[in-house]
Order: sequence, then structure tokens, then C-alpha cells
Amino acid sequence: MVYGDNWDPDRVLQTCGLQPTESARPHQNPRLLPFSEHLVGGESAGIWVLDTAAHVNSKDVKEHFQYLLDAVLPRLEQFNTATQGTGRAITLDWESTLAGTVGPELPAAILSGLAQLKATLTILVHRIDEAAIS
Repeated sequence: MVYGDNWDPDRVLQTCGLQPTESARPHQNPRLLPFSEHLVGGESAGIWVLDTAAHVNSKDVKEHFQYLLDAVLPRLEQFNTATQGTGRAITLDWESTLAGTVGPELPAAILSGLAQLKATLTILVHRIDEAAIS
């Protein structure tokens, strides 16, 4: 997610051709975002979201991170220009059936790519029951 006070998220599409999964302009009338179903609007911040779950049909977190990196890194200079002065955040919802759950193991190449995005990374770890995934 990219977010910024009075920032127009359309700048990402216009500057580097990256289509968001969801976006909201500052001071937009409140509405439900179609993919995440989060209510947004009325705030002074613009948001631009690329949700890999809309593009990657896999439970392998490495494939989701790789999709994100493949989408942004070839256009990183333009992406940086379009998002100048904004905040960047990556959130991973990690679900596991194992007790004492820890997050995923990520290879160095993905960690290196994520570092280039200059975004905070939050990993939310959830323990779920086997029955919840069948």
C-alpha cells in the first residue's frame, strides 16, 4: 500500500502504468473498496493498493512477494517519482495450523527486492484450525 496526505493515487498508473487492485483519492465520498471490502473515504489521504491475492492463485508466500517485485522493480524509478512524499507499507497475513506459529522463511533475493521498495513490512501471524482450510 502507498498512502499520502492529499496525494493522488492515479499518479502511479499515469507515471508507471501500474494498475492498483484498489485506490481511493483524498476527500472522496466514503465507499467500500471492491476487493478488500474496507470502507474508505472522507480522509485527507490518498491510497493505492496492489493486493497480490487478486493476481496470484497460490498459498506460497514467495510467489506473492515475487509478483509484487516483478510488478514494481522494473519500474522502480518511475514508481519512486509517482510516490514521492508518501508512505509505503507491505502487510502479510500469515495463517498456519501449527501451534507456536512463526512467520514464513523468505529467501535473500526476496528480502533484497523488498528492501529496494523502502516499505515497512508487517507480518500478521494467525493460527487457524485444520478444519478452516478444508
